[in-house]
Amino acid sequence: MRTKKANYGARGGEINLRWSEGRFVREGGPVAFTFGKAGLAESDCELLEKIRKHLAQNRTLSDSPHAENFVPKVFAKGRKKTRVWDASVAALTETFDRLLDAAAIRVVIDGPKSRRVRSIVVC
Repeated sequence: MRTKKANYGARGGEINLRWSEGRFVREGGPVAFTFGKAGLAESDCELLEKIRKHLAQNRTLSDSPHAENFVPKVFAKGRKKTRVWDASVAALTETFDRLLDAAAIRVVIDGPKSRRVRSIVVC
């Protein structure tokens, strides 16, 4: 498969595919996807990396602005003693929304109907 034109990619990219069990499979196995090449800004990639590290420590994040673990609140300047991020909550909210729009992260709703829990996962 060759790319002829892509909004956020180079022309002439090539991926070798083969037909296997009713679907096309990339020869050589899956490729790690980097969001920096998919048109996301550097700040988006930085926030995405912070979210990954936070989730790797088994801490949850929320998409609700009213939650204590709302992503922009957690990483805003001065929110914690460590000052993980040098940005305002408003700026981080814009970055967070771009990550959701780009499908780099998504919201997962889990639990029984009586107690639904919303959390963020990296795609």
